[in-house]
Amino acid sequence: LEKQAEAIGNESDAVALGKQLPTLEAAARVVWQEEGAELSKLIASLKQVETQANTDTVEKFKEGMTLFHAEADKKAQALRRQFDEADAATKEVCAYLNEDAKGAPERVFSLIHNFASVLEQAHKYNIECDEKDRRKLRL
Repeated sequence: LEKQAEAIGNESDAVALGKQLPTLEAAARVVWQEEGAELSKLIASLKQVETQANTDTVEKFKEGMTLFHAEADKKAQALRRQFDEADAATKEVCAYLNEDAKGAPERVFSLIHNFASVLEQAHKYNIECDEKDRRKLRL
């Protein structure tokens, strides 16, 4: 029973926080504003492709570029929807945590990641201290 209690005690809420948010570190590394700007550039470039395909006189090129543009535009619009949904979700998280929704979400995710890391380190330290205390009692 003692070993089972130790196993349960070793898996605290401090460790669980990091496990519940496995992509937190990656979220902290994303520069949200840059991602949005990159997506906007991509969509603008696709508009240029569309214009070129519509104005070109070589029919084979025009046909190939029109097909390419249709497929690429479909994917770009899907990315835009995903980005907009993620952006809304990050603003919701920021508002929930009483942070500025117009701020950089990566800052909030970085704070949470650092907090979870410090909790995990403290938990490991506490386990080590408990082990040392147990050894002292055995002597």
